[in-house]
Amino acid sequence: MSESATHDAIEAVARDSYGRLAACIASRTRDIADAQDALSEALVAALENWPTNGLPDKPEAWLLQVVHNRLIDASRREQTRRDAEPFVLAQRCGWEGWEASLPSCSADCSFTSSAKAASDRRSA
Repeated sequence: MSESATHDAIEAVARDSYGRLAACIASRTRDIADAQDALSEALVAALENWPTNGLPDKPEAWLLQVVHNRLIDASRREQTRRDAEPFVLAQRCGWEGWEASLPSCSADCSFTSSAKAASDRRSA
């Protein structure tokens, strides 16, 4: 399929399915603006992917899967940011003993120690 034909197919999917897809996504996210943003990002991904890999058998399902994956990624990033906030704040403010509140998992501690050592080397 040529690139222009692929773009025409993406345009047709967007025109025919945008409202349905946005409503489906919004029912999950409870936020219409976030749903529209996520769908727009999925359409951009389609513009990047489909000319190379071809039109999927079920374009709407492909778009929903991309949206689903991106929403999961965004949720994980937000959770990581929230989990790290107290530690970043403590480190920036120079609070003593903040390392004691880190998880006791040896893998986490060795990573934290390595990261702290690298940070100390950079600031020296």
